[in-house]
Amino acid sequence: MNINVFLTCNHCDDLIHARIGFSNQEKQTFRFACVKCASPIILELAVDFENVTWEGKIEGGTEVKGMWPEKVDQSKQFVDLHLDFPTYYGKYEMGITPFIRASTKLKDNLIFYENVLGLLQAAIDDTVSINAIIRFYLAGNVQLFEKNIRDYFDEKQFPCKEPVDINKALYQFLCIAFMAITDPPGLASFVESAHQKLYELYQANKRSFGLFLEHIIQVGFLGNVQRDCLELYPCVLEANEILRPALYYEFVDDDNKETCLRVGDSDFLKHKGLLQDISEVISRQLVLVAAINNINKRGHYDLFDSKIQKYPKSLDEFANYPFGARSKYIDDSLWGPIATTVTMNHLRNAIAHYKVEYNESTQEIKFYFKLEGMKQERHEKMTYMDFTVTLLESFRWMNKFNHLIKMLYVFWYLKYEPRENAVY
Repeated sequence: MNINVFLTCNHCDDLIHARIGFSNQEKQTFRFACVKCASPIILELAVDFENVTWEGKIEGGTEVKGMWPEKVDQSKQFVDLHLDFPTYYGKYEMGITPFIRASTKLKDNLIFYENVLGLLQAAIDDTVSINAIIRFYLAGNVQLFEKNIRDYFDEKQFPCKEPVDINKALYQFLCIAFMAITDPPGLASFVESAHQKLYELYQANKRSFGLFLEHIIQVGFLGNVQRDCLELYPCVLEANEILRPALYYEFVDDDNKETCLRVGDSDFLKHKGLLQDISEVISRQLVLVAAINNINKRGHYDLFDSKIQKYPKSLDEFANYPFGARSKYIDDSLWGPIATTVTMNHLRNAIAHYKVEYNESTQEIKFYFKLEGMKQERHEKMTYMDFTVTLLESFRWMNKFNHLIKMLYVFWYLKYEPRENAVY
């Protein structure tokens, strides 16, 4: 379903022709900037798919009635909007909608991308239930957590009496609810590899592994990191509209990938904090990765490689190191190198210190990450589309490390918590 909307910018009076292709959501919000004056224009639309009608409101612009594409001067602004596919600016072409443009790039992958969108929409429809399950888990309300988990999976019996059962139920729920955005094959590979290597570590270093688990549980670190992580899942789901083009990008082969793609919701300032929050959680999760690596390489979670200059003298000291410096002290991680888009924290630091410039009309981001005193000269650039890809990849790494947290809890519950069976 596509509609043509004509409006004038409320700030410069320039005429804008917007063609809108609707995704599978009943309520959809589009945001773009006037090319002439860069003022934001917001379209909040409610769609009735059964009767093929829509209604909504416009902010930053005024609708012009009685116009048709054929009547519009082709030199005027034209924007092709869609939440599921990249936005197009340029010349109007009848019938060449964002869906048609995207399908020529996706080719045989179109059906797979549509399946992912279906799973994502199912999660959005279940937002109330998803948020409630996470909330009850974090509150320690086992009775309501168990009830809502049973309702979510439509099962009469879903035992959640023992801590290990609650743990299993939580992560089974996360796998299903967030399947559309977590890269299930990549997650499965990570979990299989991590479980195998943790078991080998347990077999070879029972005492050291037990001391590590006891330490991070007694000081509350493992529980706090899990809490911080779980609190971000609803936020990521809420940002689904900017993640859709990033998901689309995954299904396009390299030969068909384009640069400078734009996103249908251009509100970078609204979403920039989410990347910072995810990065902060990953930074803390890396403490767990470092500890496991230390046990594997040197037999104790506190022992870092002394050959590295200014190495941490303990895991607690490592936890105070800045995010960008942590990866160099994790020598030969058990799970290979962590994606550079996650550990390269230039953008995160720039966001945290308000050293970011965003041009909404071009969707170009400049971030200043160098310490230059009062000057701001050296910078890097990225597109808003690149930002959404980075956001998605960062969430996926956070989710993988969250499953590492699950496995550490399982080892604690099954191998160490019963004191009569303690081996450390």
